[in-house]
Amino acid sequence: MAFRKVFIALAVLVALTGLANAQVTNQFTCTASAAVPPLLRVEGITELVGDILIQCTGGVTVTSGAIPTANFQVFIGNAAVTNRINSSSVSDAVLLVDEPGSTLNPWAPTVYAGGTGTAPLNIAGTSGCTPCSTSGTVPNAFYGTVTGANSVTFIGVPVNPPGTLQGTARVFRISGVRINANAIGAAGGVAAPNGVLAYVSISGSTSVPLFSPQQTVGYVQKGLNFSLVKTNESDSLGGVSGTQCSSSKSTTLQGYLRFAEGFATAFKVQSSVGATGQPLAGLSNQVIPGQIYNTETGLVLGNLTATSGAVPFTGAGQADFGTRLRAVFKNIPTGVSVYVNTNATVVPASTPASTAVLMAVSDTTAGLPNSTLGVGKPVALTTSSSYQVPLDATGSGVAIWEVTGANAFASENFDFGFYLAWSGNPGTNTPAVGVQGTVAGSFAPVSTNTSASTSAPVPRFIDTGSPLNLIIIKLCQTSLLFPFVTTNGFDTGIAISNTSKDPFGTSPQAGTCALNFYGDNAPSAVTTSSIAGGSYYVVGALSIAPNFTGYMIAVCNFQMAHGFAFISDVGAQKLAMGYLALVIPGGRLTGILTDTGNEAFAQ
Repeated sequence: MAFRKVFIALAVLVALTGLANAQVTNQFTCTASAAVPPLLRVEGITELVGDILIQCTGGVTVTSGAIPTANFQVFIGNAAVTNRINSSSVSDAVLLVDEPGSTLNPWAPTVYAGGTGTAPLNIAGTSGCTPCSTSGTVPNAFYGTVTGANSVTFIGVPVNPPGTLQGTARVFRISGVRINANAIGAAGGVAAPNGVLAYVSISGSTSVPLFSPQQTVGYVQKGLNFSLVKTNESDSLGGVSGTQCSSSKSTTLQGYLRFAEGFATAFKVQSSVGATGQPLAGLSNQVIPGQIYNTETGLVLGNLTATSGAVPFTGAGQADFGTRLRAVFKNIPTGVSVYVNTNATVVPASTPASTAVLMAVSDTTAGLPNSTLGVGKPVALTTSSSYQVPLDATGSGVAIWEVTGANAFASENFDFGFYLAWSGNPGTNTPAVGVQGTVAGSFAPVSTNTSASTSAPVPRFIDTGSPLNLIIIKLCQTSLLFPFVTTNGFDTGIAISNTSKDPFGTSPQAGTCALNFYGDNAPSAVTTSSIAGGSYYVVGALSIAPNFTGYMIAVCNFQMAHGFAFISDVGAQKLAMGYLALVIPGGRLTGILTDTGNEAFAQ
C-alpha cells in the first residue's frame, strides 16, 4: 500500500516536471547574431555594416485576430548612422520578416502573405503595421527611421511567434545600415581591427525576450594606401626633378600613381549589374536577403507591393556610383602640363579583370567644380590612353577614376601612369623654378557630411590625402672646379664666361655664380652679380679671399659656364701660369638620380 502511494506520487511529480519543461520549451525567445561582419574602410562615411539576424522560436502562433507588434531599434555604439533619408528621416535601412524573396528559410510559417518563396514583398508605411491582422496582407519589409545620431528604429513590426512545429523559426533580418567608420578609426600596426558595436532593443505591445543583444557588425581597417612608383611599377618614386634646360614630352611616362587596396574588398563596383560609371536606371538586382555582394550598393528591395506606404525615395539601398579614386594635383609649376592614363593597370592582374576608368566631370555644385570632390554624374572617358588634367591659375587640378571591375579575392594595386610635359626656356624663365608640385590620393567623393542626409552622395569619404612631391623644376646649373687657388703671396685671377649665347640656337641664359672656397683661411661663399649670356665675370681672388690657399667650386645658375684661372706673383712680375676650370660631372644636366626621385632627361 505504501509502495503504491509512493509510486503515484512519483508519477504525479514526473508529469508535473514534464509539463514544466514543456512550458519552458514553448517559451517565445529570440537570439540576435551578426551575419558575417565585413571589413569597413576607415576613410568611409557611409560604410555598410553586416546584417543583424534575430531568430525567434517557441510561443503560440496567432492564427486569427490581431498580431502583436513591436518596435525594433538598432543603436551603433561608437559611430553615427549615415544612411540616405527622406524629409521624414525614413532611411533605406530595412528590416525583413522571414527572408522574403529567398529560399534560406524554407520552414517559415505561411501566415504572412508573401512571407516565403519568391512571392512579392509587402512593404509597410512609415507608421508600421497598424493594425496587423491575419485576415489581411501582413507586411514583411520595413524601412527604418533614423532616430538620433546613431540609431535606426523600425516601427510596428508584426511579431507572430512561430509556434512549436519542428524546425520553424521566425527570422528578422536588419540590413542596409550605413555608418561613419572614420569616427571609429583603424588600429595601427599589427593590432586587431576596431570593431563596430551594434545594440538591438525590441519594445512594444508584446514582450520579446532577446538574448545576445550586443553584436559586432563590422571591423574597421585602412582601405587605401597611395604612393608614387617608378615606371617599373616596383620601386618607390620620390618625385621628378627637371631643369629649365630640358624638355619633356606628354608621351614620356614618368611613373605611376598607385592606389593600393588596404584589404581585398576595399575597392567595389557600384552594383552587381551594369558597371558603367552611371547611376543605374531603376533598381539593382541585389534583392536576395543574406547574399554577400561586395559592392557599394546594399540590399535593394525589388518587386514591391505597397500596402500602407511606399519606398521612401527612388533607388533606396543603391549607391550612386562605385568606389572612386581621386588624385589632387597642387602647385604644379607654371609651364608644366600633367597627363594621366584613363584606365588602370592592375597589379597583380586578376581574372575576372579588375579595372577603373577616368571620369570627366563638367557639372558644378555650390560654385565649385564637382571634380574637386569627386561627385556628380560624369561620363567615362575611354577613347584615349591619356588625358590632360585641367590646371587652374594656381597649378591645381583633379583626376578621378571609378572602379568598374573588382576582385574580392585579391588585394590589388590600381596604377595610373602620369606624364609631365614642359618646354624648357631659361631665357623666359619657364617653367617656373623652385616650385614644388604635389599630388595627393584619396577615395572619392570626399565630404564633410558625417550624418544621415537627404542629398549627400553614397558612398562618400573623408579626405585623407597627404601631399607627395611630384615635380620640381630647378635652375640650369653648371658646376666648375678650380683645383688650386692661392692669395698667400700670390694672386689668382678668376674668369667665368657664360657661353649660352652661341650660333647654334641656344636660348641665352643669365644667372649668378656662387663661389665656394675650401682650404686654409677659406672665406664665406661669394655670390657674383648676374652674368648675362655672351658675357663674363672676372675677379682677382686676393680681393675676395685674402691669405687663402685651397680650391674653389663655382656653382653657376646657367648652362654652359666655363672658367679660367691665372696664378701669378702679385703684379705678375716673376712667374705666372693658367688653367681651365673643370666641369664637375654629375650635375643637373646629366639625368642622374637625385634625392628627390627621377631626374628628368632632356627630350
